[in-house]
Amino acid sequence: MKTKVLYLGASTSGGVSIYISNLIKNIENISFYIPNENTKSYLKMKNLYQNTVIFDFNQNYTLKTLFSKAKELDVFIKKNGIDIIHAHVLRFGLLGAIYKKYFNNNIKLIYTGHGSRYLQKNKKHEKWLFKKIELFINSISDKVVFIRELEYKESIENKLLPIKKAVIIKTQIKLDIKENNTFSIRKKYHISTKNIVAMVGSVYEIKNPFLFCHIAEEVLKKRKDTTFLWIGDGPMLPEMNEYIKSKKLNNIKFIGSIDYQDIKDAWNAIDVLLLTSKIEIFPLILLEAYQNKSLVLSTNYLGVAEVIKNGFTGYIYNMNDVKEASDLLNNIFSYENITQLITNNAKSYYHDNFENITEMSSKHTQIYKEIL
Repeated sequence: MKTKVLYLGASTSGGVSIYISNLIKNIENISFYIPNENTKSYLKMKNLYQNTVIFDFNQNYTLKTLFSKAKELDVFIKKNGIDIIHAHVLRFGLLGAIYKKYFNNNIKLIYTGHGSRYLQKNKKHEKWLFKKIELFINSISDKVVFIRELEYKESIENKLLPIKKAVIIKTQIKLDIKENNTFSIRKKYHISTKNIVAMVGSVYEIKNPFLFCHIAEEVLKKRKDTTFLWIGDGPMLPEMNEYIKSKKLNNIKFIGSIDYQDIKDAWNAIDVLLLTSKIEIFPLILLEAYQNKSLVLSTNYLGVAEVIKNGFTGYIYNMNDVKEASDLLNNIFSYENITQLITNNAKSYYHDNFENITEMSSKHTQIYKEIL
């Protein structure tokens, strides 16, 4: 009989969804169950998480509804004979831990945090609170998977879990999308400039879209051969479009999301990925840029060195330093031979370090076997 694994934290968008879909594609002899929040997202979920059981269950909760949500989960788990909960990100790690502790101590729980929230907090009381939450989840979990060295080392040093519970499985990804020859991002959005500098991701405060605009404004003072393009929806999208309209910044475009199958064409058109984020955990967007030979320019967010080798696979600039980032962009377009060398380095680095999905899936399969 196949092992049954319930995934909490899966959705239709974002880096975690890509991570999970890549992971389960290469695991055999295990039945995966993925909760779906509403009927509108069902087809997207079905296409993204192939060969899985998609079931209706809204996994979101508030602190007031946390226990009642765990009780709802209990009905489904016992009815379907689920063996393992694999919870992704802290929010659903907490739901999984509450369920295991108070409803079903026999269930096995694996927690993949995709970053430690306490490392992202500046205020002492917030750091303390999120450390306590991590400690609680880790104490209940049977295994804790870390996707990068930074969180693993910090968790061990802060005694948030014993070493025997912790395992590092580095993120691997393959952007497996067929090119859509009928779609052209240049034609659709009337882009005629030589260069395209882009960001692909949600438009919200942590991604720092105003920094993206300020860097673009600085570059556009010297050159008119570049369009700055932000692909993605988010709460700040209307605000950003109002900003560029008020300042008549015609070479900056926030276009919202595009169809998943059109992403490949978008990457073919993007010369530089400009990451302006204040906080990132393991931005898969960097690996997608590597794979598609778009040069990467990123803020020095905490942990960036695990993905970008500065000057070899891309460039890193100091947070909020508009001049440094704009100077780097101007140099990138002025020395195309160096840019080509770096993008070649980046693609090779991606192949050597981040493309082995089979190994990532195999390590997870081994964990599932070990804890049962």
